[in-house]
Amino acid sequence: MTEITILSGKGGTGKTSVTAALASLAQNTVFCDCDVDASDLHLILNPNIINKEIFEGAWLAEINTEICSNCGLCKEYCRFDAIHINEENHYQVNPFQCEGCRLCERVCPSNAIKSSRSINNFWCISETRFGNMVHAHMGAGEENS
Repeated sequence: MTEITILSGKGGTGKTSVTAALASLAQNTVFCDCDVDASDLHLILNPNIINKEIFEGAWLAEINTEICSNCGLCKEYCRFDAIHINEENHYQVNPFQCEGCRLCERVCPSNAIKSSRSINNFWCISETRFGNMVHAHMGAGEENS
């Protein structure tokens, strides 16, 4: 078995183009697009998805305003400044600022904060005209892979 890896830290260097060119020449192969942040190989190989699975992403906190005592500890301890007071004068988590550390959940004396994992991501096993392909996609605003 032979394994070929094409990688670079810079975008736009032609990694996907070279991989697609090799795919057209190779036989009995499996291709893997590991760039889940900006995968492009599926655009060229036009895969037919056989199996699609969700994978969990970052933790995201949510404040239950019904039981929140508005003590402000969550805001005080949040080092990412992700907790703000909304128009209704309730504490609320900004999902784009929350880093999923879950400290707010731990310091809340009312147990009003619960965290859950994002399920806005998936990985696939697909068939292409050149062989099987494994690839993944992350939803917009998800953590870095």
